Amino acid sequence: TNPYINNYKTFKRVAAYARVSTKLEMQSSSLVLQIKHYAKEIIFNPDYIFAGVYADHGKSGTSMKSRDGLQALLKKIYAGHIDLVLVKSLSRFARNTIDALTIIKETRKIGVEFYFEKENISSLDPAIDMIFTMMASMAEQESDSMSQNISWSFQKQAQKGKVSIHKCVGYTLTKDKRFIINPDEAPIIQKIFEMKLDDRSNTDILEYVK
Repeated sequence: TNPYINNYKTFKRVAAYARVSTKLEMQSSSLVLQIKHYAKEIIFNPDYIFAGVYADHGKSGTSMKSRDGLQALLKKIYAGHIDLVLVKSLSRFARNTIDALTIIKETRKIGVEFYFEKENISSLDPAIDMIFTMMASMAEQESDSMSQNISWSFQKQAQKGKVSIHKCVGYTLTKDKRFIINPDEAPIIQKIFEMKLDDRSNTDILEYVK
């Protein structure tokens, strides 16, 4: 027998995922603290190999495709470079039940584990499917309820004749809350629409605006 076989130790390649859903300064600090916490936790664990901390700032939990940090993490996972992902909580990971369960089931097939610290749950445990569905559904309902409350608030304000009016590019807002065309900005807006209709790329449009 090989005398070194019993001394062989398998190290886990560990990454972490962090997310905050708004761009408030307080939330920015929270994201920085999450990143520092996971970096230390992974680097100073003798059984772990640091595989990066992936993060999204100001991204909604209901849409996973729009989160660049999460997509970069999944790309590394499917390429076979990560064994374990640490996440603060289920709500930080996702509020969209179907997308979340799809990712968990796909990564489970290739032996990659997500560990959610707050709930003390591993994605490799089949029981998480039911638990995740229940918790994610509640979070999703909470998000929908919040959106409905905001819409209701705007509707009630409108019924009272109170409508929030913000600056609109290409127009000037007068003191009596009326929009009039801004002769300096209007040609730029028209050109942007023309470029878009001509199937010009967003890069070309940005270069024009600059």
